[in-house]
Amino acid sequence: MRFLVDKCVGSTVALGLKNQNNEMFSVFDDWLGASDFGIIEKYHSEKYILITSFKDFGEMVFRSQKVHSGIILLRCEPHTFQKRIEVLKNCWAIFLKSQVIIL
Repeated sequence: MRFLVDKCVGSTVALGLKNQNNEMFSVFDDWLGASDFGIIEKYHSEKYILITSFKDFGEMVFRSQKVHSGIILLRCEPHTFQKRIEVLKNCWAIFLKSQVIIL
């Protein structure tokens, strides 16, 4: 999978996903200081799934009315890197179990 991890989610989460053989772009590590609109444009043009805890990204994507690959709004308690990684792993496991294969 291709993920763009927003700076508010953190580089530890990005590294955890990268270690699971995902293609990763970390705003915190690779583009610190990027504008929200710049992030949205990269997300759209390069077909990433955006992982963020910033609720306004959903509205920005909806307003742009562009085709996109998805957004994961990651908000959990406690708001620690370990908990974020745990939540993503659980979501991913559920997603994989629910996939329908059409031949």
